Amino acid sequence: MKINSDIACKSFFQNNRRFSSLCNAILFQGKEIIEKDNLISYQNEETAIIESLGIKRIRDIIKKTDIHGQYSLIAIENQSSIDHSMPMRSGLYDLLTYHDQYQNQRKLTPVFTIVFYTGESRWKGNMSLTNMMEAVPRELERYFNDYKMILIDVKDINVEEIKDEETRNMIKAIQSIYDVEKKEMEQIRLTKEAALTAGYNTKSNWFIEEARQDKEEIDICEAMERYAKRK
Repeated sequence: MKINSDIACKSFFQNNRRFSSLCNAILFQGKEIIEKDNLISYQNEETAIIESLGIKRIRDIIKKTDIHGQYSLIAIENQSSIDHSMPMRSGLYDLLTYHDQYQNQRKLTPVFTIVFYTGESRWKGNMSLTNMMEAVPRELERYFNDYKMILIDVKDINVEEIKDEETRNMIKAIQSIYDVEKKEMEQIRLTKEAALTAGYNTKSNWFIEEARQDKEEIDICEAMERYAKRK
């Protein structure tokens, strides 16, 4: 199987500890609102309805959580490149999830999709359906149902708000690789899986090769030094 950034992120964030830590940093400024022990996978329930509609592309990760006794569905969609159709895609995924719920239980659980953008350039794509429209007649503006997606650029994440060390170091590694020419690279030690996730998301073959070595931890500074000597 060919590994890409989507597969790497899906594998990494299937872990409830990592998933909850990233979501808490993005949505709640690091407050531990989502508890790892309250997360359950929703993937299998959603897959069937998407395939029945003839849509092969399924979500990267979606989990059900209990927050103060109320359920919510939270999804992470990894996006490594700018896609101007992303607000429409994100909205479609949410509506399909609502459709699935309605078919099974009538009562709906709120769905929140986080578009996790890991590309090197700044996001210049659309952020809402409004951005995708040629124009909406002024007389109809109040009736137009807009959809605004939740997008987080990996480069803008405040890593100090990520409580889980493994997740924090993975994000820090991505930020350091993208910013390596602007400042001295911070010394970061990563688990093999975290290093692979950072490597695939930044398309850094030198770091992927380093992560594939028979080591329990990878030091990003040492890896960069070895890479620089080979160039």
